Amino acid sequence: MSSEDYGSAPAAEVLAPPIFIVEPDADCAAIIKGIVEEEGCTPYMFAGTRNLLEQVRHIRPFVMFLSTTLSGTNALAFCKLVRAERVAVVVMGQFRSPDQIILARKMGAIDFLVKPFDARRATPKIIDALVYAKTVLNRQRKFAELFPASSVTTPAFKARKVVEHAMEVMALPQSAARIIDLCGNPACDAGQLAAATEIDPGVSATLLKRANSAAYGFGTRVNSLQSAIVRLGNRMVRSIVTLMSVFKLSESAGAMAFDRLRLWVHCLGVGVIADNLAQQAGFGNPEDVLLAGVLHDFGKLMFADYLHADYNAVYRMAHDKHQFIYQAEQDYFDTSHDLLGREIALRWRLPEDICEAIGRHHDLRESTDDEADRPLTMGTIVNKADAIAKALFVGDSGDTCSFPLCEVKWDQFGMKDKALRPFVHKVLDEVVDFVNCLNITVEKSGIAPARPFRNKWVYVQDGGSADKLLDLFFAKEGYDTFRSIEEADRFTPPDVVLHDLRGRLTLTRPVEKRLARPGIRHIVIKGHHKTQTRFFPADAVVLGPPLDFVALLEAVERNGD
Repeated sequence: MSSEDYGSAPAAEVLAPPIFIVEPDADCAAIIKGIVEEEGCTPYMFAGTRNLLEQVRHIRPFVMFLSTTLSGTNALAFCKLVRAERVAVVVMGQFRSPDQIILARKMGAIDFLVKPFDARRATPKIIDALVYAKTVLNRQRKFAELFPASSVTTPAFKARKVVEHAMEVMALPQSAARIIDLCGNPACDAGQLAAATEIDPGVSATLLKRANSAAYGFGTRVNSLQSAIVRLGNRMVRSIVTLMSVFKLSESAGAMAFDRLRLWVHCLGVGVIADNLAQQAGFGNPEDVLLAGVLHDFGKLMFADYLHADYNAVYRMAHDKHQFIYQAEQDYFDTSHDLLGREIALRWRLPEDICEAIGRHHDLRESTDDEADRPLTMGTIVNKADAIAKALFVGDSGDTCSFPLCEVKWDQFGMKDKALRPFVHKVLDEVVDFVNCLNITVEKSGIAPARPFRNKWVYVQDGGSADKLLDLFFAKEGYDTFRSIEEADRFTPPDVVLHDLRGRLTLTRPVEKRLARPGIRHIVIKGHHKTQTRFFPADAVVLGPPLDFVALLEAVERNGD
């Protein structure tokens, strides 16, 4: 410990979560220290950052309260270093604008305390950070209790234990839980909700940015939190508060074979796409659909936190066998992330239809034409949005394959050919807008913008069931799609021809002579059944089954440019 410290460190063997308080103002530090001790945590006091990084690596605190008024130190740059050590950081400073909060968030802060401290505002924020610390500690202890090193357990047994105890450990922060409860109370007005929300400057800044975004701006800027809440509505406020809490929870420890941040961006993208589909279909409460979409894969993060070695094995198995993640989970654990996500949503007291949509978002995988007679459900919308997000490469769900979806339902969403490119641009812009509101860089999110129009593309549809996904994929890549050779022949000769053979058992006719001319390349998508490809040129690229959008994109880039 350095001479800058107010006190000495407790004994090395710490039974309570260790908390670092880095604050040169003794009065501010004393306020935080008192609350930390009352909450049963162990405070470590620092007045500066000299030798602090070494102490972080030695003691491994769960949370650090970091002042921005440190002499000779760029506190936000130091925040980034501490976050790299997997320590949660609450930044303390005079945050007077959303831009300052955004900068702190980009440096890795999970929360913010505005100085000078006000007990009404500061105490709930400090307690929320300590609850976060205890939650992480409880997960570690719970894991040790459930699965002692000496025990021999099967993957299925461990997965059942995770499902059982998800109700105990995956709790929302207290402030978020209160806002969500208020949003569900019909008697709660915008003033009451603003009073509860203004305690959290991060949530307040996000609500203001979202209310002034292109989706809600209407050309008139709102500057007060209450006005922003009126514009957004209680349901959207609930969705934003929940997804921000989910984002914080997704940052907790737990290794994954694929990027956690990009998984969360995929979830966000599914929510945004589902929201747009619900609006186009005239489905009630699209904000609830957004929330169901955001939470649909949250069970994957739980599996990663508790059973990360097993879950990485699931991921490898899914890719080796060309399975979907949920299929590999069922084979390995005898349960899947959708069921675990439903348990978490129930724990958070979310509406039943949202919980059911999360728990059933893979139930429609065996869709048939008969579903045209079924009423549109939230689960159907999330299922479609999940497939679209994969086709548009929004984040990374761990899957690369498309779903075998029925095309009949697409009509209910107004997915007309001429409207596909505007739809793609709209949903991608909204996802980027949300990502910016949550202070994630677009580069880290992995979202690739839609390409401008560049070439003609002929899409020969032979009855495949996922043609609309392919149309959306090509719209994002800047191509037009055509339904027939005759229609395409009215334009210049195509660069590439795509043959989707998933809808027929064999190809019984030769390729049209006019498509065999030099300079035209062919991509063939095979079905699960035996498919003849001998009619195609020897240099045709053959894909599937199942359809892998990554491989399709590689073929497009190789042939289409």
